Amino acid sequence: MSTPFLVSPTLVPTSTFLSVTTGVVVLTVVVVVFDVVLALTAFLASVSIVCMLMIESINMVFSAKQALSAAFIAFSISASLVAASLSEQLAKTKPAATTKNNILIFILFCLFLIFGIVFDYKGINNKYSYLNFAELFKKKQFMKTKISMLSIAVIAASTMIFTGCGTEDLSTPTIVLEGDSPMTVVLGDTYTDPGFSATDDEDGDISANVVVDDSEVNTDEIGEYEVSYTVTDEAGNTGTETRIVRVVVGKSNYLGTYQVHEVCDMDGDGIKGEAGVPYEINDYTVTVTAAAGANTLLFENFGAYGDIVVVPVDFLGDLDELLSVDDYNLPGTTIYFNADGEITTATTSAIEFTLDYTAEDTGVIIPCDATFEKL
Repeated sequence: MSTPFLVSPTLVPTSTFLSVTTGVVVLTVVVVVFDVVLALTAFLASVSIVCMLMIESINMVFSAKQALSAAFIAFSISASLVAASLSEQLAKTKPAATTKNNILIFILFCLFLIFGIVFDYKGINNKYSYLNFAELFKKKQFMKTKISMLSIAVIAASTMIFTGCGTEDLSTPTIVLEGDSPMTVVLGDTYTDPGFSATDDEDGDISANVVVDDSEVNTDEIGEYEVSYTVTDEAGNTGTETRIVRVVVGKSNYLGTYQVHEVCDMDGDGIKGEAGVPYEINDYTVTVTAAAGANTLLFENFGAYGDIVVVPVDFLGDLDELLSVDDYNLPGTTIYFNADGEITTATTSAIEFTLDYTAEDTGVIIPCDATFEKL
């Protein structure tokens, strides 16, 4: 019959295990105060471990002292598992210190158990008046305590294993945005967050912990802005999400009267805005009104051809910042207009854009570059 690798009842003095657990008991009492449930769970696990390790010695007859020694082996391992549970709880409270907690528990066990061995050695020899570490490692005395040293290694290792494996929460919380992203807000309107939810595998619904930063959003000026959402679970894992908010010009902001300055090439020499050529430099006003289409405007007095010349202009783009006229035929004439423009300034106090267009009549094309400033 082989001997269990952890301990043989015929080799280990009872006082060894009693004294080895002296320091462990102190630590265990502190641990149990923090987490009684985890302590009970760890004790049940330790009993299973001891039964497995001693299964080959089941037919041996134990004396009362030997049985008590075996019981304290179980108690020592139980203390190790309970300490591991405490470390796990500390890791959840202060996740950044997980490794530090593991090291601290390991050091504490080494200190307590070494104290127990030294105390055991002095107890065996009935010498409690001084401590002499040199005597501890004399060959004969070391043989008496080598099994205890093996117990230290097993207990310390179990602490590190149960602390570092299996239960650490590494999953990242998930944030789900309600509403659209990109989300559209018309220039001058108020931005209102449409909502969000946050869940975690361990902590469940943590929506109340989400931190929203919408400080970048400026509804007084067109642009694309970001709203950030951040949430951290109890284990310190952080989840993030971003919503894109686009502040657009919108139809209502285009409406009004504009001062127009334009330069044209009337004589076809490829030069725009020549002072000596009639109508190459023009300043006039245009009134912009709403058309039936959701993205269409009506420009009255387009190109300074008179109030009866009304040209529909479409606005498009992510920010409604682009303007376009696509081969529009002025009713009752042979004149066709084409144009492309872009917003240069769009705030609640100023709207400015460029519009480069051509007017074509029976093969004659007049190009013009115009700037519009809302009055």
